[in-house]
Formats: sequence, structure tokens, C-alpha cells
Amino acid sequence: MTTNKTHQSEVMIKVDELEFWSESFGSKENSPIILIMGSGGQGILWPTEFCEELAQHDYFVIRYDNRDTGLSTSFNFETHPYTLLDMTNDVVSIMDYYHLQNAHVVGGSMGGNIAMLLGAHFPERVRSLTLMVTTTDMRPALDAFQGIASNHTLPAPEPRVLNAVKESVNNIPESMEEKVQLFIRNAKVNSGSIPTDEVLCRELALLVFQRMKNPEGTNNHLKATMASYDLYAAALSQITAPTHIIHGAEDPIFPLAHGKAIQAAIRGSTLFVMPGLGHSFANKQFFQPTIMNIISCAKLLTVN
Repeated sequence: MTTNKTHQSEVMIKVDELEFWSESFGSKENSPIILIMGSGGQGILWPTEFCEELAQHDYFVIRYDNRDTGLSTSFNFETHPYTLLDMTNDVVSIMDYYHLQNAHVVGGSMGGNIAMLLGAHFPERVRSLTLMVTTTDMRPALDAFQGIASNHTLPAPEPRVLNAVKESVNNIPESMEEKVQLFIRNAKVNSGSIPTDEVLCRELALLVFQRMKNPEGTNNHLKATMASYDLYAAALSQITAPTHIIHGAEDPIFPLAHGKAIQAAIRGSTLFVMPGLGHSFANKQFFQPTIMNIISCAKLLTVN
């Protein structure tokens, strides 16, 4: 394992009318891993230290801002609607920029749904899939967030999460410090019994708000996800890549039944239930076990 600090390189990738911010860690000669963040989340929410530690295990690690987040292109969703399959094609374009025929793919939350679509529609581009704190069905959460009464098979988010969403909508912060405090409070709500690392969370929050081009991006991602249920639900049976699921034992947004449903739907997949984990990885205690799980899935293959 490499012990020196890994090389980092930022770039703006142009694809037709779109631009994507991306950053890589480690040597291009190493086996590639691409990290896909969830709804409204910027690529930097895969913390730099996490990416560096993963790269030190001899991987070429890529994180990027999804469309409508961070420094990447923002859209007027009414005039330019899109689905998670469009966001999957974004990942392919980013891989093309880096001249990657394929990669180990890691997706968190909504990023997990994008990873599922990548595995189903572009199997030749996927070496392995690691699906983190995600679900086979976003509808229980999306309906609950909108106050829509529904009766789905999988459980809705816990009341504390729904109350936090309502509070965020009704009390929009104005100053930077108010925004940071709200970010930290929401991270705490989404965490499990292992508490949120407030120092790390504050660092991430300041970066997020400094580089946020479009505050409405979260809403666009929710709309895209709502329009995509049939796409990623149908994708599950088509996935053939080695697949590993990491789910929080205390995830308040997608309770554990969601992780078990993924394992049941993807043939040959494995499930690791992480004790103390909620829906937030904003704690360095989770870095090493997460990295080890990603690597264990990547090493299921006999080739790099």
C-alpha cells in the first residue's frame, strides 16, 4: 500500500452543453473507482481525506459534482427535464474523459440508483458495484417528504427526519453561519448512534455553500428521481457485476429493510450492515470500514 500523500487533480469536463467539476486522486495507472453522490450532494461530500485514504490502497479515485450541484451545470427543470438515466450517461461521459473503459462504481443514496442504472445499461463499463445507504424504491421517502399519504411495501423515513425537513422549509437560513448550523443539525438528524463529527461537518458545510451555484438543485434531483422509479426498479434484475451493499443499521431515511430489499433483488449481491451508521458518513470512524468494504467488493474480481 502506498504511504505517500496521493496526487490530486481538479478539472472541468465539457460534454456538449454540460460542464462537470471533477477531481481525481492517485495514479491513473491504478484500478479506477468512481464515487457518485446522492440527491443534492456535491462531490466534495466524499471527503478529501476519505478519497486520499482510498487512493492509498492503489486505486485511482474520482469524485465529481452531479449536474445541478456544486460547480457543475445547473438546469431549469421545467424547460430541461431529465431522469436518473440522463445522470447515468453523465457518469459514462466522465469515464470517457478519463479514458476509462470501466471502473469500480460506488454510489450513495440517489447515487446508488444511478450506479444501479449504470450496472444495468452499461455493464461493460462496470467492474463492481458498491451501493451505500440506498434503496430499491425511493417513493416511500419522496412521498413522505411531500406530505403525501401512501402505502408502500418498504418503510418511510422516521418522524424526526420528516420534522427536520419541514423545519428546513419553514425556516430558510440567511447568514452563512445559519446555513452551516442547519447543515450540521440535519446531519445529526440523519446520523445513527455514532454521533456526527461536527468539525468535519462544518468544514464540508462551508465548502458546500461557497461553491453552490444552484440552491434549487436538490429540488431538481427529487423531480428526476420521481420520474425514474420504473427505470431503476427494472434495472435491478439486469445487474451482473459483483455487487456489495453497505447499509446503516440505524438509517432513518431508508431503514434497514431497504438494504435487505436490494440484496434480495440483485442476484449474488452481499450485504454489510454497519453498526451505528445512519444516513450520514460525516464521521471519520466510518472511513476505514467503508473503504475496506469497497475494496473487498473490488477484489471479488480476478483482474484490476
